[in-house]
Amino acid sequence: MSSSLVTQGSGTPRNVRVRMRAEMTGSGSPVGSCTAAGTLPVNGTGSVSCTNTSSAWASWYRGAELSEGAEPYQAIAHVVAQALDPGEVTGVRDQVDKQFRNLRRELDGKKNCRRTLASAPLRHAVYIAHAPLGPWDDYCTYVLPSAIEETPAFDRRSLEMVRSYHFPGGEFADDAKGLFKDTVTDGQLHKILDRGLGDPASFTKNSQGYYEKTFPSPGVGYDAKVNGGKDAEFVTLVINTAGDVVTMFPHN
Repeated sequence: MSSSLVTQGSGTPRNVRVRMRAEMTGSGSPVGSCTAAGTLPVNGTGSVSCTNTSSAWASWYRGAELSEGAEPYQAIAHVVAQALDPGEVTGVRDQVDKQFRNLRRELDGKKNCRRTLASAPLRHAVYIAHAPLGPWDDYCTYVLPSAIEETPAFDRRSLEMVRSYHFPGGEFADDAKGLFKDTVTDGQLHKILDRGLGDPASFTKNSQGYYEKTFPSPGVGYDAKVNGGKDAEFVTLVINTAGDVVTMFPHN
């Protein structure tokens, strides 16, 4: 099977995802079908195949073997191809991340929690129940500056960023950075974030235009080695106005 593609987008994908359904006939009568999925190179040749295991085909085939004359059969394949313009990948990824944040907020709202209205100039104040990671309250209060458009939540990219910069073995981790313990899971990072958002300390705007807050969180990591590398007592959370987690790291 060969494939060619004409695109009006910003680039040409490497492969095309295909779904195939083959309808078979034997001696002019339907004898079942099969389906398959695979990938084909763009403007190239590849193969996608399936096997007809239906009882109708088996029955016809047995009869054809016993027949002395020719018994013609054929398969007609219907193929649907799907390709994503590389220029659209970033947009799709951002949509998925946004849906993830919205789903997480929806699930948080279904927990056993209370809600309260924020007083100006604060915009959000939401009580969220969570399982504690350490010796702190089971309930935290989200009180965010009015400039924050969405309730902050980790998405795939921000989790990768924290792990790259602030976990042992991370690509950008070094002796000048506080590091989380390598046993801290993504789920625990979410809980640390919840705890930070609920901490009574206020967010302050830094020189880069981000909002940051430092809160107690003993036992989750270590201070930078240049500062002695001792057990960290605090975590600093940095968010942007869109509600993205810019970074989060332990320190003293």
